[in-house]
This record gives sequence, C-alpha cells and structure tokens, in this order.
Amino acid sequence: MRKLLSILVALSLCASFASLSLAEEETREVIFWHAMGGVNGEMITQLTDEYNETLGKEQGIHVTAIFQGLYADMRTKFMGAIQAQDMANLPDIVQMGASALGMMQEVQEVVWFEDILAMDTTMKLEDFEPKFVRSFSAEGRALGVPFASSTVILYYNEDMLREAGIEAPPATLAEMGEAAAKLYKEENGEPVQWGFVCQPGSWFMSSWIGMQASSEGNYSYIGNNADGREGVMTQVVFDEEGTMKRFLENYKAACEAGHFKVTSTNDLEEFAAGKVAMYIGSTSAFASVLQTVGDKFSFGCAFMPTVTAEDVGGVAAGGSSLYLLNRGDEQKMTDALRFLEYMTSAETQFKWHEGTGYFPVNVNAYDLPQMAERLEQYPQVQVMIDQLQASDPHVQEPLTGVSGTIDSSFMENILGVVTDELTIDEAVENMADEINEALEAYLQTLG
Repeated sequence: MRKLLSILVALSLCASFASLSLAEEETREVIFWHAMGGVNGEMITQLTDEYNETLGKEQGIHVTAIFQGLYADMRTKFMGAIQAQDMANLPDIVQMGASALGMMQEVQEVVWFEDILAMDTTMKLEDFEPKFVRSFSAEGRALGVPFASSTVILYYNEDMLREAGIEAPPATLAEMGEAAAKLYKEENGEPVQWGFVCQPGSWFMSSWIGMQASSEGNYSYIGNNADGREGVMTQVVFDEEGTMKRFLENYKAACEAGHFKVTSTNDLEEFAAGKVAMYIGSTSAFASVLQTVGDKFSFGCAFMPTVTAEDVGGVAAGGSSLYLLNRGDEQKMTDALRFLEYMTSAETQFKWHEGTGYFPVNVNAYDLPQMAERLEQYPQVQVMIDQLQASDPHVQEPLTGVSGTIDSSFMENILGVVTDELTIDEAVENMADEINEALEAYLQTLG
C-alpha cells in the first residue's frame, strides 16, 4: 500500500513539474528598453505590469521593461550592441528621442513604422496624430512609432503675474522682456526673484527658428533639405536666411530689458520654489509640475512666445518613439507588435498622458469621456492641445546624426551673446561653422 502511495505521489509531482514547465514555455518574453526616469518611469512600469497581467497573460507574452538611462545613455548602449552585432543582447523594442531619428534611420535591424502598418496589426496610420508621425519620419516614410510625444510650453506663476499687474502672459519675446522686468526683484543688490529663466538648446531653437516665416510658408528650417527630412541635411541655412540673427537680436534685447536668468541647473525646481515666475519647459513635465508646485501657488500655461509679433508661431513636436527590431525571430517580432498595439491604443495613451503630461499620440484618446473630464479639471492641458494644433507640421527638430553638436553649439553661443562675450554676428558664424564641420565629418562616416 505504501509503495502504491509513493508511486501516486511521485506521478503527481511529475505532472505538476511538467505543468509548470509547459507554462514557462508558453510564456514568451519581450525585452523593452526605455529611457524614462522619475514619474514617467513609474508610469512605464505601471503600464507594462497592466499589460502583463491582462493581455500579455492571455497572449502568453511577458514584457520585461528595462530602464537604460536617459536618452544619451540609451543611445550609447544601443549603438554599442548594434556595432558589435550583439543580437542576443539587443531588445525587441527600444525607445529613442526625436534627435536620434537620423541614427535609427541607418540601423538595418529597425522595422520602419510604415512596414509595421503593413503587417497583421490593429494599428492604423489615421489613428496617429499627423504632426507626431512627421516627427519620426524620414524621406517621406514613417520610421518610429510615436509614443511619448511633447512640445514646449510656457509655464507661468499666475499669482506673481497678478501681483505685478500683468494681465496676460507674454506672447512675444519683446513682451517677455517687459513682463520679466516687472517681475524681477532684488534685495541688497542681489536678485531674489527672476521674471524668466531660459538657456535655449536645439529643441527650443527648432521652434524659434521654425516659426519664422519664409518664402516657403509660415516656417523656416535650421538646415537644408527640409532639416534632413527631404534628403540628407548637409549644412545649416539659418545663417544665410538670417533667421538666427533675427532671433538673437530680439532675444538679447528682451534679455537685457527683463534681466533674464540665463543659466539654471533645474528650471522646474526654481519655478516651484518661487525663484522664477516663468520658464519654458516640456508639456511632458506637466505631471511633475503639478506634483512639485502642489498648492504653493496657481500656475498657468501659454503658447511659447514668438520671436516677433509678425510670426505666426508654432512649436516643434518632439518627444520619443518606439522602434521594433528584427533580431531574426518572427515570433519575437509578433509578440513585440502586440505590446506596441497596447502601448499606442487610445485607452493606454490616455493613461500615459494623465500620468505624465505627454500628448496622447492616438487621436481617438481625445474622444474618450475621461479626456473631457481632464480638460475641465486642468485647462492648462487645453492650451497645450491648442498650441499643438496651431503649429505648422513643418516645424520639427533637424533629422541628423549630429544633434548633440547642434544642441551644445546653440547653448554655448547664445549664452556668449547674452553675456556680451560674443557679438551676434560672431555667434551666428560660430554656430554655422561648428555644425557644418560636424555634419561634414558625420556624412563621411556614411560613405
């Protein structure tokens, strides 16, 4: 009898182990590299967990989301694996910022969004905001899958503006200078409150250059060939077309009139602490602004000030996209595609927007009843949407492999102008020379 019981127990244990082994085999893993830290990173984890517990469980898929550092660190790690052809250690999906588009265009393992849409998928091009699709397109073809899309917006302390007698947020750089002058305060010869803080980099300048009218329309480009979206960008055009000089003339005048704070380690923290009344930041920071400001004061959002009153206005649609990689495993690609469908669905995109501030890339999210409730609660979000809709889709960040050089060149030379270390003409020439030299070196690597 004991022998029979032992046999039955053994058979039961074998069956249990076999069942567990089968379950493990049926659950297929998808590796997702992302570049979101802080509040945004927490939302990535939350959404991934929700997928794994619902659709993923039904589909036999488990997604492992791995934070690989911010965009610069991500690019280094990703390109290191690509150059080493280390397919085993590449992810199935990777998140990259808009400035990496030129680099991703050259990666053979990337499956273009246009090709993804031709696969067996529920995703449709018409469900995505066209401006964000253009942000991640090259040569007229959609490359990255829009996911965490944003623009810049003006954040302002409503209480401070009211106390200073400013009835409306500034709409131009000149008005920004006038408003900042009224908001600036000193004690014992030292500034204790600034009206405006800003150190323009490439994203800001993509808007301030891009919003200036040209012979082509209500937009201009930083570089030739439509900023690299209609052919390879080989040189800048802001020097010859005078758009950079026009910006610097107006920006320097506003800076001098308003005593702008021209450097900052953390604009949001200074804003929340009441040290500055206005700053330009990403719409994606909205959740962080809400959290950091709390009930200290009321804040509003306004369109990014135009260079002059003649400019129609418009901001570059930045952010990041998701890239599906072909590592030679069809099943992996199919599984990764299921996760992409979930992450870009209207419902998930609303959750992502609500938890972060990024725009929903799926236009159907704007028809959800919860979006109407959110807009009623936070009118600042409606301002963000209005600015996006009013912006020309041609206003974009340059598509090039030298985005880091463009960013640092802009920041250093503009700072040189406002601190009187450089003349405007010297700064424009420096920027053109530095970026063109970097472009020439980059193009040589392409063969």
